[in-house]
Amino acid sequence: MSQTTTTGTEEMSLPTTMRAWQWSTCGTTIEEAIELKDSVPLPTSKRPLAAGESLIQVHAAALNPVDYKLAELPVVGRMAIPKPATPGLDFAGRVVQEGPDCNVKVGQMVFGKLEPKQQFGTLGEYVIGSKAGTVPIPSGVSVEQAATLGVCGLVTYQCLAPNVRAGDRVFINGGSGGTGTFAIQIAKALGCHVTTTCSGRYTKFGTIAHLLILSQVQTPNCARILEPTS
Repeated sequence: MSQTTTTGTEEMSLPTTMRAWQWSTCGTTIEEAIELKDSVPLPTSKRPLAAGESLIQVHAAALNPVDYKLAELPVVGRMAIPKPATPGLDFAGRVVQEGPDCNVKVGQMVFGKLEPKQQFGTLGEYVIGSKAGTVPIPSGVSVEQAATLGVCGLVTYQCLAPNVRAGDRVFINGGSGGTGTFAIQIAKALGCHVTTTCSGRYTKFGTIAHLLILSQVQTPNCARILEPTS
């Protein structure tokens, strides 16, 4: 069974079900609880698209700690997340259906993030993207790259951008981690002088980005080293 959606000159045939990784109970870890289902109803089977929303066919998704940590909390996992639930907040994909007053169009490649405690996450073939959380993929950016930006990229930008200006000196503790790699690039793009720490095997990132980089293995007391030049 399939349904057809028409918007302007675009027409796309949609299935009534999708494949998705889902969990219903999580006694230990989500890794043990999750399983692949072949006939999960589309998110739009529960409700129509609201103003600004779009139905997106997921081409790539990325996972963050929030995707499994919430599910593994005894109370939140049982009470706050509708089940059966599909994890995942970060996505990139193609718009297949538009709601009213939508800022993206059917056929357009987009990326973004969902809000936590979603029942239909990005480890399913289709998700509902919000107006604020869905934007077109810029030229030259792959779907795999775009799918990693939503949670870590946005949170890092929101922390840095209002609090620094060009010429500021920024210290990033843990520059080779998920948030750290975004923080280095964003701070550099904002014109800051960046100092970061990482383990010795990741010091090549410092060479690439022209950073003052301190190996946490070789220099355990980073604060003492930074103090004379801060």
